[in-house]
Amino acid sequence: MRRRRGGKFRAIKTGDYASKLEARVAADLEGELGEGETLATQVPIRFACGAKYICDFAVADANGEIVRWIEAKGVEMPVWRLKLRLLKHEHPGIYSRLEVITSKGRKVLK
Repeated sequence: MRRRRGGKFRAIKTGDYASKLEARVAADLEGELGEGETLATQVPIRFACGAKYICDFAVADANGEIVRWIEAKGVEMPVWRLKLRLLKHEHPGIYSRLEVITSKGRKVLK
């Protein structure tokens, strides 16, 4: 039996992060944090159907309210697109503040 090397999509774990892209995004976000803001990682969001979406990063202000949701995405898979549509339908407040960062750049969803 063959042993698989690395992750499913050949992502290379870097420190506590699932990929080099996530580690780079985390470093950038930590540098951008304002006074009193905190960075949370792997934040779960539950849907009514029982599924859950795990967002890579969330930035909270000094009061603990999440002001930004950030997703580091290397490969956009069909399951992720489906969960994104569920997020838009069930949690429009989160969806409107979600930023997707890819290796090509950053985009805010509308």
